[in-house]
Amino acid sequence: MKNKLILSMAVFAFIFTGCKDKKDKISPSINNPSTSVDAFLVKNGAQKQDFTINVDNSVVTITGEKGTKVSFPEDAFVNMENQPVSGAIEIQLIEIYDQASMVLSNKPTTSNGQLLISGGEIFLSASLDGEELQLDDNATIKIELPSTNVNDSMTLFTGAIGNSDTSQFNWGQVQNVVPTQNPMDSVWNNQGNYVYYDPSKYIFTCNLLGWINCDRFYNVPNTSITITCSNVTVSDNQNLRAFLVFKNINSVSSLYPQYGSIGVLNGSNIPLGEEITIVVFYLKEERQYVGLKDITVTSDMNLSIDLFEQSEAAIVELVKQKFN
Repeated sequence: MKNKLILSMAVFAFIFTGCKDKKDKISPSINNPSTSVDAFLVKNGAQKQDFTINVDNSVVTITGEKGTKVSFPEDAFVNMENQPVSGAIEIQLIEIYDQASMVLSNKPTTSNGQLLISGGEIFLSASLDGEELQLDDNATIKIELPSTNVNDSMTLFTGAIGNSDTSQFNWGQVQNVVPTQNPMDSVWNNQGNYVYYDPSKYIFTCNLLGWINCDRFYNVPNTSITITCSNVTVSDNQNLRAFLVFKNINSVSSLYPQYGSIGVLNGSNIPLGEEITIVVFYLKEERQYVGLKDITVTSDMNLSIDLFEQSEAAIVELVKQKFN
């Protein structure tokens, strides 16, 4: 069986040595909600799309609703005991391209606290008769992410959720992703970790399932921010989630509860001068609350935000209208 790397979000320490090193691969998993706010986000975030493929004799390509294309080579999959499998393989795909989906799916674009600009986040998993599968060591998949603004600094990241807290999600950079002038239209299997910048899409080849993101770091002068939320009356902040949504870049970051404080959230590495919207979700006794506030980031901000009760449907529609 291939070794699996257990990632601890508590320390935000992630080291990725490339798609081909199986001991550093992340076992595909979709967050399992443990609190009502997590259940709210899973329910209203980007949803799974199901495909059935057979790669016994040929390459197979699936296409998602938002234009993501994933090509699987012949005999791509093995079971968790590293044994080849055949027959009808069930594939699950999630696509996240817009900020509303990033917020509602609880998938911010940060790597160990550093802000990323995203060209698209996807999730991939495979199973056979209910048994989880992984890619064979020698199988490389091709992923195409559509884009209207291709940037040649983008590279590949993988994501994971810490075992102890389903709310904290982190992206780790895959090492040794090589830019190439080859569009990889025909020969791409077993070619390693490459990226091709087509005028209308990003094309990656890699050996990964799970959460995958096309990103680049946004390295500019930054500051910290503290938010105090109204109407939060319990010391347990598990049902409080907050995000910073950036107006001019395709980025979302999270705020985190301040230990020992009621309704206080902190964030760091927030780019100075950026226009952002603060979005807060709070669930209490099966009632939903939301707060939104538009600001321009200045040094060491300390703000308050009012939370108002709304229906679940109204909150989702509010977020979609604001950020789509």
